[in-house]
Amino acid sequence: MNLLSQDEILALHQAAVVLGLNRDTLLSGLHRGFVGSLRSAGSTSTQLLMDLYALNRIEKLMDGTVPLLIWLQNASHLSSYTPEGDVFRDVLEKLKEKGGQQTSTVSEKTEERGSKQPSEKDFRFITDALKPFRRAGCNIFWEDGLIQVKAMSKLFDVWKLMELSDLLAGVQSLNLDGCQLGPQDFQMFLKHPLDALKHLSLAENKLEHASFAALTRTSYFSQLETLVLRNNNIKNLGEESVKKFPNGIQLKALNLDGNGLYDADLGVLLARGLLKNIEVLELRENYITDKGTELLADYENSFRSLKSLNLWSNRVGEEGRQRLELHFGSELKEGLNLKGQEVDEPARLFIDMHPYPFDSPEGQKLHQILKETYDSVSSLVSLVGRVGIQKGDLHLAQAPTYIWRDVIELAGKHGRLRQLLREVLGDKNAAARHDDIRSLLGLGPGEFLAKRCSPLLLLDSEESQIHSTETTNEKKSAISLLHQNNSYQDSLQAGEPEVLFASAFLCHSKKDGELVEAVSLELGRLGVTSWMDKNELLPGASLSTALREAIRQHAIIVVFLSRAALESDWVKDELSFALELEDTPDQSCHIVPVYIDDCLSLVRSSPLLSSRWLHPDGRRVERLGISVDGSGVIGTSSLTIAQKIAEKVYENMGISRCSEVVLCVDQRGRATRGSSIQSIPANLQISGAPVLIFRPSSDSGAQSETLKGEEWSIVYSRMKWALQKAFGNIRGVQPKKVHITGTSQLGFPFMLGRYFNRNSSIDLFCYGPGGPFDNQGQIRHMPLNGGDPHCQTPDKRIPALKDGEKYPEISLFLGSGNYVSDVLEYLKEHPECGPLVWYGSSRFSDNEQVMKYIANVVSLLLRLKEEHQTRKVYFFCGLPFHVLPLLGANLLHVMDNVIFMEFLRDLVGSGGCIGDMYEALSDE
Repeated sequence: MNLLSQDEILALHQAAVVLGLNRDTLLSGLHRGFVGSLRSAGSTSTQLLMDLYALNRIEKLMDGTVPLLIWLQNASHLSSYTPEGDVFRDVLEKLKEKGGQQTSTVSEKTEERGSKQPSEKDFRFITDALKPFRRAGCNIFWEDGLIQVKAMSKLFDVWKLMELSDLLAGVQSLNLDGCQLGPQDFQMFLKHPLDALKHLSLAENKLEHASFAALTRTSYFSQLETLVLRNNNIKNLGEESVKKFPNGIQLKALNLDGNGLYDADLGVLLARGLLKNIEVLELRENYITDKGTELLADYENSFRSLKSLNLWSNRVGEEGRQRLELHFGSELKEGLNLKGQEVDEPARLFIDMHPYPFDSPEGQKLHQILKETYDSVSSLVSLVGRVGIQKGDLHLAQAPTYIWRDVIELAGKHGRLRQLLREVLGDKNAAARHDDIRSLLGLGPGEFLAKRCSPLLLLDSEESQIHSTETTNEKKSAISLLHQNNSYQDSLQAGEPEVLFASAFLCHSKKDGELVEAVSLELGRLGVTSWMDKNELLPGASLSTALREAIRQHAIIVVFLSRAALESDWVKDELSFALELEDTPDQSCHIVPVYIDDCLSLVRSSPLLSSRWLHPDGRRVERLGISVDGSGVIGTSSLTIAQKIAEKVYENMGISRCSEVVLCVDQRGRATRGSSIQSIPANLQISGAPVLIFRPSSDSGAQSETLKGEEWSIVYSRMKWALQKAFGNIRGVQPKKVHITGTSQLGFPFMLGRYFNRNSSIDLFCYGPGGPFDNQGQIRHMPLNGGDPHCQTPDKRIPALKDGEKYPEISLFLGSGNYVSDVLEYLKEHPECGPLVWYGSSRFSDNEQVMKYIANVVSLLLRLKEEHQTRKVYFFCGLPFHVLPLLGANLLHVMDNVIFMEFLRDLVGSGGCIGDMYEALSDE
């Protein structure tokens, strides 16, 4: 039985993606073993959606907890005071009401953990501190009997937090995970007293050993009970003069996962007394070796209270394992975790992970070969492949996914291992060998082979001679592509809709990489996802299959032809298969050559191309392509090439003829730049509808990126060109649905609305929390009517406009009252923007509410135009992404000149003044 509906799950997913919520934090409070059993995905967005679907099917765990309820409670805390937070809170309340008896056990457990209610003094403190902490991008709340503060990483402002010295002194638990704190910011932060602090979490920041040393010298360090420093860069502790940790230290739980710690660093912690009262010690994903286990054993008497020691994914060998089990194994109440070591006895870990593959005599022989050939688990696991977690095999959840970091060893031993594999399999055809590999891995004839044994098939492949011709970096790329999750194949097996992305596969030599990178950037600005090369491929059963599958997914294959390209084995393989696909009648593949050198000499020098593209007289090339201009200016050439490619993509997809099109502005998303489907919400993956994904830059989802000035003008002009070429005429034709989604600065959705204005034959459907909102059915050729021309919100801070006086320029702020003071402060330094008029907004919950709000804005502007001769309006906007296209579409002929004032989010926390925080954007 599902706890929530499909629409509710999708709404939660969209809100979590918009806020960029951290998965680990969302799942905190759930048993680690249960979290490990959840299926993993290759992208943050897909992972969140898969988690929600999994949790939605589970009524309760054996301990009585309802996982989905825990997830929603965490999401509500993380999203307080944001519009998206209402989505989590509404669903949480609904689930509590619906669950009744189901959720009572969770409530009881929560009461047990934090049965102590806040005193009147504490309650008053939290109430008074609510707004100041919110301005610093933090939530303050009562939980587990403590006053807790948790930063919202996307909104956090360390400088504003530093202004709250008096309030910080009363905080007992402080969580600043993922706030990008560097050594300099942290040094300033440490100057503030935290007299009541017991629990401090600084995970996912940029702290170094000097930061850690400075923390130990604070007045409150000795009173800390919990310290989390996961995934920073705290190593080389010996370089910092930490002579001794303070006396009376109370630290019970310490997490130093993922800090690159070596044995010497562990020795510093032990010798200087930090761990004498420790109960839980987390040292996962570091570089602790057998020498480190000797140090731990030597200080055994210091660990009187130790309950849990986690050394998962270090470099502890068999000797160290035995030493720790001897000294600590029987004493630890919550366990000793030594799984996932990079140096280990191969057969033991392999059998623990996958106990059934070597039943046959051939399998036993191969097992022996592995033991003799490899002395590291990473090489062994690389050979065998990542094992899928099946029903009843929950122990496999402990199989480490990070283990591929040293798989380059596989390339170095490729020849020897391939020879041994052939000795086992015998001289058979490929299909028969693959059947034998299935048998060796315990797979049935019908099971999907590529998910489990792509490295074995790589070794068996004739096309995989990567060790002999490529550089070390290319070896790494070739091997690593085999260890990504095959999300494309999984989606096909799951029956997901086939989404038509505007995309092109860019086949090229690395020597032409500078030009191809520039073309890829321009294509992203034109709404075309470009797949650069083997570094971005989704793997299949073998290297050859991986390349072919990636090429097959793209109707346009762009081949950058140069002398270097024709000498590259990679380019030859990709081009060969692309030509094969193009010759296949039922395939829609189309090759677009880009001639970097003289096209005739290039085609003549390639037997593969000359037999197809050279005219019978041998004097001219029949295949038309794109020639790089002779200017030598990459910027000029790259734009011209990208535009010609994009036009072919638009034409090939028939966008101008489609009844529905999806537009995504993926500026601040977290998807990989080579991926497409990860950027699109599940409910927008409409079968048959073309998708244009606009990516203004090549950065991987910069969360605060804001374009301005010339940079904005360039990107907007590219986007406008793309819309003109892709859609053609948008007036007086058959109505078309355009679905708009994304995560970006607000200027983009506003300008999209200005482009698809009310005079066009476009129905806009805009997606976000509470949406979608649309203008379908709106009367097109006259301004939206029925609005209130006097809808402005009165405020004593804002002087009223004088009757009869002319105001050629007006500043109009649309949004919450929380930001009125910021806009007023900006206008003090920029009086040329005119006086301020404010029309407040609350959370939008339905389409009627949105269109009524926009009708009021239109009527207000028309009144200002008539009564005060206003001709230019500066828009300061606090409205959601998915309302702005509808607003922009309805401003046609309402005001002569519209200037959108973009909030410069990337300046937040940089010490800039409010007067610098807005940038005027034009759609001209």
